[in-house]
Amino acid sequence: MSTAELVDGYYLDLPHKEYHGLSRMSHSDAVRLTGEQWCPAKFKYWRDHRVPDDQHSRDFDIGQALHTLVFGVGPGIVVLDTGQTRAAKKVQKLCAEAYEQNLIPLTPSEHELVVGTCEAVMASPEARMLVTGGEPEVSFMWTDPDTNIECKGRADYIKTVGGRRVVVDLKSTDRGDVRGFQRDCAKYGYPQQADWYLRGLTSVGEADSKTVFVFVAVEKVDPFVVSTFQLASTAVGAAGVLNDRALWTYKECSESDTWPGFTDKVTMLDMPTWWIDSAQIVRS
Repeated sequence: MSTAELVDGYYLDLPHKEYHGLSRMSHSDAVRLTGEQWCPAKFKYWRDHRVPDDQHSRDFDIGQALHTLVFGVGPGIVVLDTGQTRAAKKVQKLCAEAYEQNLIPLTPSEHELVVGTCEAVMASPEARMLVTGGEPEVSFMWTDPDTNIECKGRADYIKTVGGRRVVVDLKSTDRGDVRGFQRDCAKYGYPQQADWYLRGLTSVGEADSKTVFVFVAVEKVDPFVVSTFQLASTAVGAAGVLNDRALWTYKECSESDTWPGFTDKVTMLDMPTWWIDSAQIVRS
């Protein structure tokens, strides 16, 4: 079945490239449409001019390779026999050749990083339990009942623990402590991702009110500390408000073919308290 024929449902073994080729709305779209530094005009420009999702970068390849090692699915890995960085033309050529063969190219240092993070995840009893015994790379499609927008999601891992479905998302991070990972969640829209996946899985009958969303977060430097976090229902609920706003914004802009900027009229601009206070200090 081609991606053009995919209907609402739950899909195992859907290739990564085919999933990203679907034109359905994703959680990344929702995050951008509600981001503080985004507006519909910028979103439309990004959507119309973005680099295809299957184009690669260092961070993309490292993340994909980590998923391949942990979950045992996905493209194979090839370690480049060079002491140069990705900026070197020779390395860029080797990377291009690897991509053509559906392989993930890594420099020796990148491979060492991926192996280290993978070993740390599998050495953590809690993390290992969460990433084994379930279904990896699960895709699901649904139509939002309120806006009639076609949506998609792709969970890293889904398993059943004690009769309850658990949606697992593997993240690499600079900080695995609570406050540090909270900042990652706020910066990258992880709560919106959780709500998006939970509502999608519920729509196709693969989740219910007991289903939870859990992050496995592994730090990217030695000793690759691993933390696991279950996203609180209050955070998921707040993210749901943002996702609803994104869906309605997308619907209204698409139907009217009008994609506004931040404001269409003169806006009164005050300055933050810290700036006003600092100005008064200087004046005194």
